[in-house]
Amino acid sequence: MSTSFRIVFTTPEGPAFEGECESIVVPSDGGRFGVLAGHAPMLGVVKAGVLSMQVGGKTSWYLVGDGFLDIKAGTTAFWVDVLITADNEGDAEEKLDDYQKKSHLPATVHPGSLEYERKK
Repeated sequence: MSTSFRIVFTTPEGPAFEGECESIVVPSDGGRFGVLAGHAPMLGVVKAGVLSMQVGGKTSWYLVGDGFLDIKAGTTAFWVDVLITADNEGDAEEKLDDYQKKSHLPATVHPGSLEYERKK
């Protein structure tokens, strides 16, 4: 069995990344979970967070937005709001904080309210 698999990220702007990786750790509504080559097929929810990917023994870090993924034989496809490259885990966390402040207001915060204006 191969130790790598194909990974594809699509955002509303179009294709964002396509390549091979050995493993990926995905933020989800139930926490984080890992995907390796040969993973069982599944559909899953992706929550905005820090995503890590192992390629050639090196870890790459990303900020990933909300969306979903589809794991099929040999390919994991993501449809997410955003995918932003980070220098390291700390940088990805900072990008996540900024993203959440700008993009993800709680559902109880309504446009025009004082809380909304503070978080814009």
